[in-house]
Amino acid sequence: VPSVVGVGEGEFWTIAAPGFPRATRELAAADAFLAVSTCIREDLEAKLAVPARKIAVFPNGVDTALFRPRDRMEMRRKLGLPAGAFLVGFSGPFIAQKGYPELVAAVAGLPEVQLVLLGRGAHPAHDPRTAFCGVVAHADMADYLGACDIFALPTRIEGSCNSVIEAMACGLPVVTASGRYMDDIVDDQTAIRVDPADAGALRAAIQALQADPGRRQRMSAACLAKAKNLDIHERARRVSAWFETLAAQRAQGAKP
Repeated sequence: VPSVVGVGEGEFWTIAAPGFPRATRELAAADAFLAVSTCIREDLEAKLAVPARKIAVFPNGVDTALFRPRDRMEMRRKLGLPAGAFLVGFSGPFIAQKGYPELVAAVAGLPEVQLVLLGRGAHPAHDPRTAFCGVVAHADMADYLGACDIFALPTRIEGSCNSVIEAMACGLPVVTASGRYMDDIVDDQTAIRVDPADAGALRAAIQALQADPGRRQRMSAACLAKAKNLDIHERARRVSAWFETLAAQRAQGAKP
């Protein structure tokens, strides 16, 4: 049967122990590589000498039956979140790689803006900038996202960011990092992209969306349309069809 290597992280950290020369030699025997982004495909070619013909790109997907738009005010009442605040969602660990420090700095002093921080890490207790902070069960994530006005994740590197796709599927305009590793899942219609190290640019993007409900509405519609192509069940069908093609080629005696 064909052997397929799945590659889902933005950095090849698992290669560090054996080293790139050994990994290049041993992975040469694999028939195919499933990459979750175009950037990973390019890194496979450049860093591990994988032929382009062996690589297929399938960005991650989410369950759009679960992650879908909610009534914002209803979710705020349900979760005890402030009705009149401009809520900026964030999900992930509270670490520098995810842009957490810059996001906290960006909202400092912004009137009516508060964060909904869905994740784990050190965060000041009773921070007036924060409407909610804590770990949330995955089944409840869509309710919290549905209570937010926008989603911000100035992450420095990703494979294919599930958090951003989940937010898009909930109809949230996105503020995220510039960088080609996000190209497969966001575009200018769905996201404002900034330098993840620039808290000022992040602040300006949040303010721009806060001040323009019409723009938020247009971006929300674009996010929902984009998310349809990132549904996890549709992704599974595409990946399964690819596997069947690899198996058929192997059965015919051809190298995938």
